[in-house]
Amino acid sequence: MNRREMLTGMAVAGATVALSTPTIAMKLPVSRAAWDDAMTALARVQAIRAAHEPRLEELGGAIQAGNEKHRVEWEAAFHQADKMDSAISAAEKVLLDMPAPDPQAVVWKVDRLWMPGEGIWSEGVEDQAYADLRRFLLGGRA
Repeated sequence: MNRREMLTGMAVAGATVALSTPTIAMKLPVSRAAWDDAMTALARVQAIRAAHEPRLEELGGAIQAGNEKHRVEWEAAFHQADKMDSAISAAEKVLLDMPAPDPQAVVWKVDRLWMPGEGIWSEGVEDQAYADLRRFLLGGRA
């Protein structure tokens, strides 16, 4: 990742955090354009984070191989990755706080809110309920 990509990512992250102020969902209008803009911001931060991962792994591998001279660089890269992860969470929160413009957006939200295996019901019950939700929200297309 070059300096320009990193600065762009930080700018997107900052804008995303600024957009993630608490809101009351019922007061926001449903806006396809706002949803699409927020998804684009999320995709940018995710792409920057994904581009950062190989360097982080490379430095971590060097340290595991006993090359401690890369520790400071790895720590800086890890800190940057942590900031990017926070920016991704903030970008997702922006989307979760706004009304979904269509059933696919609702499914996207459910994917973030309902992690398989983290509920109180058995896996089979969760799987069936989730399949029903997807099927009905997507008009039988799931």
